[in-house]
Amino acid sequence: RECLDDLSKPVADTISTALTNRLLVEQPVTNREYCDLLAEILGAGEAETLTLAKEKNALALLDEAVARRIALQENVDFAGSLSVLIRAKQEKLIPAATPLLNRLVEHGYYLDKSLIRYVADTCGEL
Repeated sequence: RECLDDLSKPVADTISTALTNRLLVEQPVTNREYCDLLAEILGAGEAETLTLAKEKNALALLDEAVARRIALQENVDFAGSLSVLIRAKQEKLIPAATPLLNRLVEHGYYLDKSLIRYVADTCGEL
């Protein structure tokens, strides 16, 4: 939900379209108290992601180190954005990961150059 609350975010329009076309379904958290507690430590998006993943016993998409540490403590399985890109490339769902990495960087997502090289190498794009 956090992505839609700020329409200036790079993917807000894409998420909105996916919701409209029922490719994504918005699902509110049930345990608001737990979510609010996490939100004191994390951003709203990470708090809701962790709460919902815990409630649904689902995989959480997390990139923030603090959110990942909490996920480990709470026994919530998680993956990062870059592992999703690698998997999408391996499954031939995308033609290349590197252009998407570059777009992430262009939109303010911090990626260390060695991490970019690792993803490109893993995807056979070096």
